[in-house]
This record gives sequence, C-alpha cells and structure tokens, in this order.
Amino acid sequence: MTSSVREITNNDLKVLEADLLLLLEELQKLDLKNGLEYEFDNNIGWVDIFKATTDFWRVFKKDEEVVAYWNCFIFNDETQKLVESGCLVEVDIQFENLKKDIYEGTNQLYFETLCIDKNHRSKKVYKSVLKSVYQAFNAAILKGIRIDKIWTTGWTREGEKLLKKLGFCFHRKSRNFGNIYFIDFETFMQNLECWVFELC
Repeated sequence: MTSSVREITNNDLKVLEADLLLLLEELQKLDLKNGLEYEFDNNIGWVDIFKATTDFWRVFKKDEEVVAYWNCFIFNDETQKLVESGCLVEVDIQFENLKKDIYEGTNQLYFETLCIDKNHRSKKVYKSVLKSVYQAFNAAILKGIRIDKIWTTGWTREGEKLLKKLGFCFHRKSRNFGNIYFIDFETFMQNLECWVFELC
C-alpha cells in the first residue's frame, strides 16, 4: 500500500532547539533539491523565528521524508517597508524583524515560502498543502489576528503562475531576485476556498 503525504504541525514536534534545527536542515535540503539556492546560517535566529511563528508554518512528510512546507511572517513596520520596496533579503531575516505583538492592530502577512518536492507535485498534494494554508489562516483569524494584505515574492515561473491563479497582483520587481506580489487577505481566502474546495 502506497503511503500518502501527511501534514505535521508544531504539535507533532517537541519544540526544542535541537528538533527545529534538524527540521530546518531538512527544509533547506528540500529547497536546494527543488532549485532554491541560498546560503543558510542556523545562527541568524531561524530557530527562534519558527518558535515564534507556529501559527504560520506547516510541514508535510511522506513516510519520514519532508516533501513540502510553507511558512509566513508578520514583520515589524520597518521590515514591511523593505518588503514593499523590494529590498528584503530573505536569508538575512532575524527574530528582531518580526512584529512583537501580532494581536495589536491590522497586520501585513509575508508569505515567505511554499515548496513542494518536484516528485510529489500532484493536484492532490497541491490541494492538501493549500488547504492547510486556508485552515491555518482561518484559525489565526479566530484567535484575533487581523490581516489586511498578503505579500510574497515569486521566485520561479511555476510559482508566479500559481500566484496569478490565486489572484495575486504584481507590485514591483525585487531588487534582489524575483517579483513582488500582493493580494487583499479577504480576496485571497475567497479565491483559495474556491480553488481548494472546488466551489467554482
């Protein structure tokens, strides 16, 4: 019997530094395998970032292999300006770039990564991953986290195609690499619900 791709969340992990370091190494390997090349330094605070943003990341495994993940951030005002100006360097993100109180005011959400292993990019897996995004965002709203817009960077032709399908609008070219896109949160959730649950 063939095993299926399953979601694991922070509740499945012992959220200890060693576990997250190991997980981050697996995510990096997945990125590199699928054409996202970058220099990664575990000491820049990514463990603390993942600990602080458990509402906004999910990982998927088949058997014991990580085959997909996504993650988002809510930045402080200064870092959000870097996003909108196309100047954000993602590998330099540190814990200090995060907004301290995401329950205060309305937030801009930065969708940093959605990566699915090239050997598992079936319609079923795409739907499972995007369904988890929808469910996580709904859960965040129910907790009182208010989101105005979602921002992201399109790195690949396939990624930009998906962004356009989900209704994202082109904002500007990144000064580093790729193109910056945005969408109103409510519109995104409506489009995602329609696509994932085949309502239209």
